[in-house]
Amino acid sequence: MLFYGTGGAAFGNIKTTWNGSNSNNQFGWTAGAGIEFALAQNWTAKVEYLYVSLQNGTCSTGCAAPAGGPANATVSLNENLARVGVNYKFSF
Repeated sequence: MLFYGTGGAAFGNIKTTWNGSNSNNQFGWTAGAGIEFALAQNWTAKVEYLYVSLQNGTCSTGCAAPAGGPANATVSLNENLARVGVNYKFSF
């Protein structure tokens, strides 16, 4: 059985379609933990959790702001991911 932690950089291409179409790249970080265990000689299974935090994004709401132009909204781009997997280790 193997317990592990992971972390690093994160990247995402964010596309909005609220008021037209807009696409931009956001960068951030990720961290998580998991457990992997042996099922048979070359087979393992794992369960993993990751938290991803990207830079906040802004997009036009299409509504008039008090100053006259369209108002912008700030959007938080955070994600919680749970993954389950099965692995096969090749022997050469």
